[in-house]
Amino acid sequence: MIKINDITLPTAKLYDPTGFCLGELNEYQFINVRIQIKNENVQGYYCIFNGIVINIDEDGGVDHWPDGFFDYAYKNLKILLDF
Repeated sequence: MIKINDITLPTAKLYDPTGFCLGELNEYQFINVRIQIKNENVQGYYCIFNGIVINIDEDGGVDHWPDGFFDYAYKNLKILLDF
């Protein structure tokens, strides 16, 4: 039987180079912020997810990707697409 599961998506807090918290964001907002950082070529921004600091470089890249950090779609598409 098919049912609709209750899925809680993760969030992370975004900080500017001075350490000021800009707010909590979801996966789609995180992608948008990375694009803005790349377009403006700025540095020093970072997120904190489950106590882990994730630095965002001026190209919008991240220094590491902890398990559970905005990876729900990726992990489930792997199952759906059999890879």
